Amino acid sequence: MRGLTDRPPGPGPRAGPRGWLGRRGRLASLVGSLALGGCYTYAVAAPAALPTGAQVRVALTDAGAAGLAPTVGSAVSGVEGAIVRQRGDTLVVRASRLLTSAGVDVAWTGPDLGVPAPWRSAVERKRIAAGRTSLLVAGGIAVSAGAIALIRGIRDRGGDGGDGGGDPIGLSRRRP
Repeated sequence: MRGLTDRPPGPGPRAGPRGWLGRRGRLASLVGSLALGGCYTYAVAAPAALPTGAQVRVALTDAGAAGLAPTVGSAVSGVEGAIVRQRGDTLVVRASRLLTSAGVDVAWTGPDLGVPAPWRSAVERKRIAAGRTSLLVAGGIAVSAGAIALIRGIRDRGGDGGDGGGDPIGLSRRRP
């Protein structure tokens, strides 16, 4: 049995001059991860135009809140989740969150919820907010570039100048 400190045979993930992905691959993975963690917004949508699986937020009327109360409890003003199907004028939603009139969102793992047209005051579709996400990605790249420049500046200076050499925090890639 292998211990926690045993390493697999072979050169390992940092083999080669630039590791696994190289400089461009690391930049692409940074941009991709920032984009996936992007900002979202909701936009009004016509229920008939929503495909199965679309992420939606459905605001309930008073009749809708009363109709769903036996299933979800009282004081629910809306649901967020994915469209499972449409049956006539009823949207069937696999809810992930319940929106309450007190402003507290509650996770929901119960059954799918059927919401007929008279119970809905609005239906909104979740979309990525391109402007805000672009700013997030650009900001992440700028912070990363600044950190890299700072680290390279420290490394290239060779420390604080006290004895003229060394790498005070171990950032040098050069081997003795």
